[in-house]
Amino acid sequence: MSSRICITDTDNKVLNHVEEFGSITIKQCTDIFYNYQTYGYDISRKRLSKLVKYGKLKFVRDYTSNQNVYYMDKPLSYHDLLIMDFYAKLKNHGADIKQFKLNKYWLDNKLISDAFCSYSIGDSLFFNIVEVVKTHALELEKYKTLYDSFEGHKACDEVYKSVGGKTTLNTFPRIIVVDNVDHRNKYFINDDIEIIQLDFKLSEFTKIFLN
Repeated sequence: MSSRICITDTDNKVLNHVEEFGSITIKQCTDIFYNYQTYGYDISRKRLSKLVKYGKLKFVRDYTSNQNVYYMDKPLSYHDLLIMDFYAKLKNHGADIKQFKLNKYWLDNKLISDAFCSYSIGDSLFFNIVEVVKTHALELEKYKTLYDSFEGHKACDEVYKSVGGKTTLNTFPRIIVVDNVDHRNKYFINDDIEIIQLDFKLSEFTKIFLN
């Protein structure tokens, strides 16, 4: 006798997330979908296991992060999982995400950011470029060129207008660098470009909400 398949509304949201972004971990699932539950991590683990059992998801062990990665077609790399950790943290802290675009192309594809996103917390609207830096240093000169081109400013204005904004913000996205902050120098481009560094565990995450 075949076991009965029971897909919940939250399961469908999880599947839609994996279809859009590629993968999810138990911790990410907890932060995004079960952060209001006392035993959210255990619930996430059990539901993801069910989705594997039902044939909706596959999983593989990522030994760099020491966690299971659940996916449909191809699991994300550790680098990309760190980007999705950032996304999950936003959701966990109640951010209203207006846009989250992986692999944002700039300057006629001469510069590719790991992510470009916009979100609101209360009455504050934020624009971030997110970069995970593991081996190579941040391309400071290319970001200076991006600033001078006003392409970053325009991207912020496009999101702002899409959510009902009527004016021009004339703002450049803050650059969030996820790296080993204990072993890297502080980044600086110019006084108008704010750069915030976070470690791989995103342990000081809430400082990105400070204006």
